[in-house]
Amino acid sequence: MDFSAFSDGQIKSKIWLCEKLEPYLPYNSKIAILGSWYNVLGFMLLNRRPNHYQLITGFDIDSKVKEYADLLNAAYICYPNRLMENVTVDVNQIDINHYDCIINTSVEHMESLEWFSKLNNKLVCIQSSNVIHSDEIWDIKNSNPTFDHFKNKFRCNETYFEGQLEFNYGHLAYNRYMIIGQTNLF
Repeated sequence: MDFSAFSDGQIKSKIWLCEKLEPYLPYNSKIAILGSWYNVLGFMLLNRRPNHYQLITGFDIDSKVKEYADLLNAAYICYPNRLMENVTVDVNQIDINHYDCIINTSVEHMESLEWFSKLNNKLVCIQSSNVIHSDEIWDIKNSNPTFDHFKNKFRCNETYFEGQLEFNYGHLAYNRYMIIGQTNLF
């Protein structure tokens, strides 16, 4: 298990997401978290509002993380009315339009943005960073060097929130970007 999933930057980014997104999430909604890793975000959403969601599904292409995601979220997976599931799949190969909200906090780690182009009238929450170097730790495939670059890549027909969160650890500094909005309004 990679414990950097619980680092200061990871947790603060997810708390920020929860605080900004929760007002827009309807009761009994189905949430898809793309690139969910260990699905810490799903865990946080369910702990903050345990009776608010119908289902939170974490999707990740890495089959090695599912075991840990299931362990972390075992109480919600085994719940009499299952509130969470974790699925190993390439998110570009599935239809996620039956979910009420699509969250992706891993866009910089995905080569293709095909999943975004398939969304039809969906509430989305997308996070990325301005980290541009790629190595074994960061594995950046789709960088967003500026906030404007990020916003242009993930255009929403209606934007509810957009912002940046700055992280500075001395040896490492970066900005985390977030957009919450509605795609493809007809």
